[in-house]
Amino acid sequence: MNGDSIDARDSQGFLNNLENVDQQFGDRIDIKTKDGDVAQRDIHKSITKNYNFFEVIGFGQIDRETLTGSDFSELYNLIDRIDRKIIDTIYCNIIYRDDTYLFSMETTNRVKMLNNLNKLRRLEEFCETLSQESTLDLQLRKKLQHIAQKFTDCQDTKMIEDNSLSNKKKKFKSYLIATLQSFDIKEQEFLLNAWLIIDDSIESLQKYKSLLPHDEKQQGILCSLDCVPKKFNEFLKKARKLLRGERYDLTIEFFLPSHLMCLEIDCWHIDAPKNKKISLGEKYPIRLRSLERLDRDYLDFNFSEWCDRWDEVQDILHSKPNLELFEHIERMDSFDEISLKNKLEAKIGLKLTCAPPKSKQKKLFDLISEAITPIAIWTRCDILHLDCLAAIDDLLS
Repeated sequence: MNGDSIDARDSQGFLNNLENVDQQFGDRIDIKTKDGDVAQRDIHKSITKNYNFFEVIGFGQIDRETLTGSDFSELYNLIDRIDRKIIDTIYCNIIYRDDTYLFSMETTNRVKMLNNLNKLRRLEEFCETLSQESTLDLQLRKKLQHIAQKFTDCQDTKMIEDNSLSNKKKKFKSYLIATLQSFDIKEQEFLLNAWLIIDDSIESLQKYKSLLPHDEKQQGILCSLDCVPKKFNEFLKKARKLLRGERYDLTIEFFLPSHLMCLEIDCWHIDAPKNKKISLGEKYPIRLRSLERLDRDYLDFNFSEWCDRWDEVQDILHSKPNLELFEHIERMDSFDEISLKNKLEAKIGLKLTCAPPKSKQKKLFDLISEAITPIAIWTRCDILHLDCLAAIDDLLS
């Protein structure tokens, strides 16, 4: 069975007061169910509008440390002596790379520019890149290398301290978030993208790691649908390397277009030791999410009501759910759009005890999104000798 859900983020405030960034809907309510699941986080990578991952995903309060101290002052004075075009080019390349285009690309205010780099822990990279600029005199380049090393040493010390503390804490709540988007009208090619949240309890930009190779386009890896499992396996390997040495629980969250919501992601083969293959669902819990719900127009139109619906869900999850709050469909041949939408608007969820035929999947899941239905649970295929209604009711209870 598969489940699709959305959530509203209330934890740390919206993405406001950020430099030149459109306000988005990124905060979250962590709705913890019996098995410790945390409700989804929202991401979107538009092909045509080039929306950014961090513009929509919730990350709580940003560490807004002010640049102070002799090192920062020296760096400020040094860049003031360097050609503005060189500074601007290096800064914009760093800010734009790896889905970090969250901050202003405006470079007139040098203090704000350095502050942005500091928030992203990219000051050492900025200094190192500048120090390799052949047009600068040797003495200036050496000073930049010296400052870069200081920033690196400082960050290494902090990482050692953080790792020492993490060993005494509970397991990381880690998430591998992936999106799959159609690239062409004929849907012969798709864009696959992925990010790792190393520990969801950390409120910092550092916890978001793009899993794309540096030489790939920002929107994702272009591949056919048949190649998606293999490419996703590569993302998963990279995520495990980033988590190496840590104790963690990793959850897979996959954002899919409505017509692919029944994709058998849990059956994809992944690499295990000794050249063995196991299914993804054997190793990791998987959450399916609706890609359409992350569209900006959808959020602008529905967000307030979306929050209200999830407040209701959160209240219900603290007690035994009333099964009458879930609209039941047992036959898709009697599927009526208008009637179902009206019924769903009065419910918190949908339970579908028959496998939705491929021809009706897109219409069904589009309707679920239009009705702002928080939870949907369905059987992906019809199973002989199984009372599907009893099985789903037992799960919901």
